[in-house]
Amino acid sequence: MACRSPQAHNGTCGNTALGTSALAATSALDWSAGAPVVLGGDFNTRHPVAPGFTAVAGHGVDHVLVRGLRAAGPGRVPDRGRLSDHAPVVANVEEGSVS
Repeated sequence: MACRSPQAHNGTCGNTALGTSALAATSALDWSAGAPVVLGGDFNTRHPVAPGFTAVAGHGVDHVLVRGLRAAGPGRVPDRGRLSDHAPVVANVEEGSVS
């Protein structure tokens, strides 16, 4: 299965971050040309607004959102070690949409 996987990093917080996450979602949908999409990254909000996407994993402001896919199990947050000030977010996904 082929899918597209853009990454988002919103540089703003609050209501502006919500608008930016919606813009990222719209841009990802346009770019994907109908293929399934995994959109992940630092959205700078705990509840990103991403029309057309479903959240499958997250931690704080970091989220994994999908379109045309669904969670194949619970998301997890492994130890980040010294990688970043953000913990990694792992999502297992499979073909199919959320019903």
